[in-house]
Amino acid sequence: MDFKSGSITIVYTNLMKKQILYLIVLMWVFPSIAQDGIPLDTTLNGNSENIVDKTFPAIQIFNHPTTDALPRGEMKLYLGHRMGEIGTGIDGLFGLYTANSRFGADIGLLNNVTVGIGSTSQQQLFDGYAKWLIIKQGWKKMPVSIAVFSDATIATGDLGYPSDAKIETWQRLSYTTELMFSRKFCDRFSAQLVASYVHRNMTSTINDKNEVFAAGVAANIKITNVWNIAAEYSYVPKGQVDLEGFRSSQLSVGVQIHTGPRHVFQLFFSNSGGINENTVLTQSTGGKGLKHLRLCFNIPTTFKIF
Repeated sequence: MDFKSGSITIVYTNLMKKQILYLIVLMWVFPSIAQDGIPLDTTLNGNSENIVDKTFPAIQIFNHPTTDALPRGEMKLYLGHRMGEIGTGIDGLFGLYTANSRFGADIGLLNNVTVGIGSTSQQQLFDGYAKWLIIKQGWKKMPVSIAVFSDATIATGDLGYPSDAKIETWQRLSYTTELMFSRKFCDRFSAQLVASYVHRNMTSTINDKNEVFAAGVAANIKITNVWNIAAEYSYVPKGQVDLEGFRSSQLSVGVQIHTGPRHVFQLFFSNSGGINENTVLTQSTGGKGLKHLRLCFNIPTTFKIF
């Protein structure tokens, strides 16, 4: 094997510096996993209408939001990490060298309204969103919860266009709107349907569509008070995105772990390297097979601020 002098030391040092923050946070999160008797939010709020207050363990499954909203006055700080494809093998340390990260903050502005902002490392994305839980399951005997999600994203980094191309600020903007329907069938099983619409002010090729439509489904199964198994799937009909290696479907499967009354650690595999809604739906690339999966995790911490 032919190595360049000093290259291994440099790569190893940079890698350790990048990962030390994640290791510190994980050491803080995991000690409480063994507590199987963690108090959780109940399914119903106790009134005569049997309104479902919490359909899923968190306000997002893995990549996609759920109908749930943060309670008024609660704030959630969130770190999302998506490694590269595990098929890169030992040369790419199974995807560790090509990671994508997002740091975000969400606030329960009202009991049924959550807003948030975030920044993603790839393309230096900045985004802001609002989610409105319009109807809760059980209100006036409604069989489902209904919520609408709206996001705006700006790409401030290199988009891969020719260096002499003049790109205006408005061209870097894109918008996502989603209508979500969820139902808690019992204490252990919840599911959700999603209709998505993405508008991009600028696309990479003339064959790309500025408007992209997608549909998705998600489910969560509660195993114990600590462990949940969850999955999400979204499908983008062909002919809308003309990106080399683009996958028309996004699939994520993993576990959601209650590490405290307000903390849900998420560990999962996904074929999407994107994190926010826009990139998950329009920039998921990779071939078929297990080697194209990515190891991913989300680390939240939630607390009361008003």
